[in-house]
Amino acid sequence: FYGEPLQIIGLVFCAGFGLQILREEQPRATVAIQLALSGLLYGWSKFANIPVGILLILSLEAVVWLKARRKTAILAGVLAVAVLAGVYFALPAWMNRDTNFNAVFFGVVQDVDQETAQAYLSDLGLDEGMAKYAGNNAYVSGIKSQFAADGYEAEFYTTVSKVSLLRFYLTHPAYLGEKIQLSLENAGMIRPFYLSNHDNTYPRFTLSHRFSLWSNLRAWLGFDTIAGNAALLLGGLA
Repeated sequence: FYGEPLQIIGLVFCAGFGLQILREEQPRATVAIQLALSGLLYGWSKFANIPVGILLILSLEAVVWLKARRKTAILAGVLAVAVLAGVYFALPAWMNRDTNFNAVFFGVVQDVDQETAQAYLSDLGLDEGMAKYAGNNAYVSGIKSQFAADGYEAEFYTTVSKVSLLRFYLTHPAYLGEKIQLSLENAGMIRPFYLSNHDNTYPRFTLSHRFSLWSNLRAWLGFDTIAGNAALLLGGLA
């Protein structure tokens, strides 16, 4: 599933070594190296994780340096960040273009009314006429050619970047909270159609009930909320 299992393992390793660093008075050099490798695993599993992976490596290796003054922490952190940065800049251009397209039309303006979609596009510096593409992603058949035919391609790809998307969400904190909540709910749901192995007698995108007990239990216990995740994090740190 495009690196999802691997990224979870890498994130768990980052969390484990991070807790170990926080608890030890004199963090060991081996822990600093293991942390750097965990950050590499997490960031390399999916290129969307690279910015977060870099932040994890830099922040936790900085804790090692402040607590133990070990040069290993600096060396391991610099090497890990250099590798992730190299991976990021080596990514094919189409991946960056597709993710930007999806972030806007399948993210920012998805499931909002026409007036709100136009306002959000204006905030991103884009033509409000692009609102008609709301709810589409870059993999919809013919969407890219239609987008180019309407004369939007050059304007969109020269205006929208990861920085502009970050700026948009930071200036719309309430909407950012809604998106985070939506991500948490979907991250905890393991009932999607691609896990169900339905045959052609079922309509497309039919959800499976095969794993509904686990998904419903997570929701009932409050794990798939911002407060639930914060409580788990605080409990682990305690």
